Order: sequence, then C-alpha cells, then structure tokens
Amino acid sequence: MRDFLNKCRKFFTGKKMKYGTNAAILTVAFLAILVVINLIVGTFDWKKDLTKNQLFSFSDQTIKVLEGLNQPVNIFALYPQGQKDEFVMEVLERYDRESKHINVEVIDPVKNPGFTKKYDEDGKGIPNGSFIVEGEKRFKIVRSYDLVNYNFQTQRVDSLLAEQRFTSAVSFATSEKVPALYFVQGHGEAALTGITENLETENYETEQLNLLTEAIPDNADAIIIASPKRDFAADEIEKLDTYFDKGGRAIFLFDIAKDPLPKLESYLEEWGVRLNQDVVIEGDQNKFYSQPTYLLPDIQSHEITGTIKRNQLNLLIPVARSMEVLFEEKGSIKVNSLVKSSADSWGKTNFDSNTFQQEEGDLPGPLDIAVAITRPNYDEENNNKPLPETKILVVGNTAFLDSNTILNNQLANIDFFMNGLSWMQDQEDKITIRPKSLVQERMNITSQHQIQLYALLVVIVIPLIIFILGGVVWMRRRHL
Repeated sequence: MRDFLNKCRKFFTGKKMKYGTNAAILTVAFLAILVVINLIVGTFDWKKDLTKNQLFSFSDQTIKVLEGLNQPVNIFALYPQGQKDEFVMEVLERYDRESKHINVEVIDPVKNPGFTKKYDEDGKGIPNGSFIVEGEKRFKIVRSYDLVNYNFQTQRVDSLLAEQRFTSAVSFATSEKVPALYFVQGHGEAALTGITENLETENYETEQLNLLTEAIPDNADAIIIASPKRDFAADEIEKLDTYFDKGGRAIFLFDIAKDPLPKLESYLEEWGVRLNQDVVIEGDQNKFYSQPTYLLPDIQSHEITGTIKRNQLNLLIPVARSMEVLFEEKGSIKVNSLVKSSADSWGKTNFDSNTFQQEEGDLPGPLDIAVAITRPNYDEENNNKPLPETKILVVGNTAFLDSNTILNNQLANIDFFMNGLSWMQDQEDKITIRPKSLVQERMNITSQHQIQLYALLVVIVIPLIIFILGGVVWMRRRHL
C-alpha cells in the first residue's frame, strides 16, 4: 500500500505531470480566449471580403449612388420557399447594410401570387428569381439571367454582373429624369445592336431621328451618328449647328470608306477634325492583336479615359480610320486626343493594296483614332448668359462596339463608350461598373524543369521538414 502511495505521489509531483498539467491549462486557456473573442466579434457587424476579385465589395460608383440616396428604395427578391440564391442575397444584404434608405425583402410568389401584378406592365409575367427595385416614382425589374455574363464558347458563366445591375436599377428608380439618346437615321447608318442592352442597363431611353424631316428634340441628351454611308444635306448640317449652339452633345462614329462625305466632313473641320481616307496599320507587335489592323492603341489622359488608363485596361479597335487634329484650341473650341496609334503605325491610303507594308502616300504615325471636342456657349440675346457646353466625341470606328468585343471582360471598349456618354451628361463620376470575374486562375506548368521542381518540393522537401520538426519535438519530450 505504501509503495502504491509513493508511486502516486511521484506521478503527481513528477516532471511529466507538471508539464502535462501546464500544457492542459494552456490549451484550456487558449480555447477559452478563442470562445470569448468569437462572442465579442459576433456582436459586431464586421465582414471582410477575402475573394480574389472582390465579389462582395462595392465600387466607388456604387458607394456614391448609395450615399446620395434621399428616398426609400425597396428591393423585392422573388424566391419561392427554399430556392433563395444565397450568393446573390449576400450582395443584396450589403446594399441594405450600406444605406438606411434601402430595404431588401424576400417575397414568395407562390404564397403571394398577386404581388407582381402591378409590376407586370407587358402582361408576360415576372419569372421566379427576379428582383423588383422600386423607388418613389418608378421601378425596374432585374431578372436572374441579367446578373451573369454567359460565355457560349466555353459554355460557362465567367463574370458576375450583380453590382452593375442592382446599382443601375437603384439609380433608375430614384432618378428625376431618364436620359434620352437619339440615333440619327437616313444615311445608311450602322445599327449598333451590340450596345442596346448596355444602354438599357445604364437607364438610357433610345429613339431614332431623321434630320431631313425632324428637328432635334429639346429632350435629346445626346445624338449618335454611326458610320453614315451617304452625305448630309445642307439643311441637316444647319440643324446640327443649331443644336450645338444650344449646348448639344453628339457622338460621331466613322468606319473606313472610299467615298468621302464632303458636307459632313467639311463641317467637322470647323470643329478642328479632318477625317482621313485610310485604314490604320500598326507596326509595333505589342500594339495589335492577331493582325496589324486590330489595334491596341495608346490611351491619352482625359475625363473619358481616366479610369481606363489608371486601371491599365486595353481598348481593341478593329480596322480603324484615322483623323487629323487641325488645331488643339481655336477661339473657344478645344480638341483633345483620346486614343492614338503608336509611332510605328501608318495610315494606308490605298485600299486596293495587297500588302500591309508601308507604301508611298501612306500617312505616318502616330495617328489619332478618337478625339473629344468642347466649346462653351452663351446666349447673346440674354446678356451672354452661359448655356450648356457643347461636347462632341469623334471615333474612327464602329466595330469596337460589336457584341463579341464588348462582352470580353479583358477589354474596356464598352467602358470607353459609356464613359463618353457620362461625360456628355456632365457626370464624369458615373463610370461603368466592371463585371466581377468568376474565372478561376490555374497554375500553368509549361516545362519539364517546373515539373521536377514542384515534384521535389511536394514529395521530398515538405515531408522532410515535417519529419525533422517531429524528430526535434520527440527528442525534447523524451528528455522531460
């Protein structure tokens, strides 16, 4: 019995018991601290977006829109019971947290079949999974398929558009006025079908306009003249001039053409821009994609291009014509270059040539491909009262707005166009929200040397480090 008691005393007073007890106390204390920290943190509404592409973080534009709200906005998510998309709901809850004016509510359309009736203007029904964003004066419906970019070539979703769609819907629901764009027709203009969805998303109303039979309406926030094939009549030029004298805004897009448009081109020269009869060829291999006529041009500093340049994004302009800036400033007119080809480029003037090589008569680079023009205006009949500033954007291409090009998330083509429209509305801060990429990056192992290096690291180095550390711990515990 005495031996047993001695053994018990030695066990409880020995080094192993001492160190074991200390280790147990430290473990319990560590777990207790973790529990306390978790309880404290749980009382705060703290969330950190750790996704690589910041899927749950808002852009500066969204923050400005939410900070500027001064009326209630209801966002109704139409989800039957058990069918909520938690990914999208997390984005919507962020809107609710960021602004006291926004209320997010899930509506079960099965239990409340009459709820959507007043929002179903065309009588076609509102599908489950849609969202109704409602302000005091108007509402907008965002459908589930509007929230993603689907790549039909890869058969997968490669980017998320939730922030872009919801922020645009909030802006539309709370705006005092919906901007109106007029597409000039009657000269064989290009249709620009690729940008229709983007204009609708950014809350623009679009109409067609024939200058031969109509004057430019007073509610026109901008007119778009896209690659006319026939020249303008003198009466149409006069209507343009009257519109610009009142502070009108316009986008002119021109494609390569053998036949000039004498009246329209002469009018643009008064604004400091002369169209060249050429196609731009890029000689710098780093400045074109696939072939020398698919330009990756140099982007100049301007309100339109500011975010594109800062984020080091690319424009792809296929088969462009160039223009000559006749003056940078004349009277009150100012002309700013936006996009240029490199110094190694040239403008090929012989459209029948069978070579990309520079020939005699070609125009030397760098060449202007897009410019912005401004002019202040004054009402001379009213003591020179300031009128809105005239703003004109001229681009030597329409193909940069093709559907395949603007859907490419690696390019800023649609950003350039939409930023141009925002600039014309004097809303330079209303930049296009870029999609959040869902494409997962993979490790590319392209050589036998890389394979051997990674194999050595994974199969030998890491296990060896673990074995050595384990041996050190075992040796120390053995001598306790």
